[in-house]
Amino acid sequence: MLQRGMKRLDFSGQGRMKEILLGGALAVVVIAALVLSIIHMVKGPTPPKVTYHFQCLKCSHEFEVVDTDVPQDVWDRTRPGERPILDCPNPDCEEKLSAKTMEWCPACEQWYLPDEEATGPRVCTKCGADIAQWVVKNLKR
Repeated sequence: MLQRGMKRLDFSGQGRMKEILLGGALAVVVIAALVLSIIHMVKGPTPPKVTYHFQCLKCSHEFEVVDTDVPQDVWDRTRPGERPILDCPNPDCEEKLSAKTMEWCPACEQWYLPDEEATGPRVCTKCGADIAQWVVKNLKR
């Protein structure tokens, strides 16, 4: 029994067509979401890009390179644990295999070229900070 002011649902004619179209659109959205979820699970997340900072030993030119832009032959000649060495991109220099990877100093907040001859602790060549000591002293727990 219908209460006063209530209408019956009309499942005939245009009302039924609207329901079919809305149901079909909802099904398409659900299927698309499932397909995208499956693709994401199979491929996995995209790894973040790593930016390397370099300095040419000849002209002191500093530049940045994203890991995906480093040529494959550079990775082929770089042993595990070593840092890549690049050609200088400075048009006034263009020295081959002269650009070495720089490190970040948290004490002076600058990039520096590490001393490769040093056998002791890593020390910033710009401010003289012992990196390990600085981290222990300033790292909040």
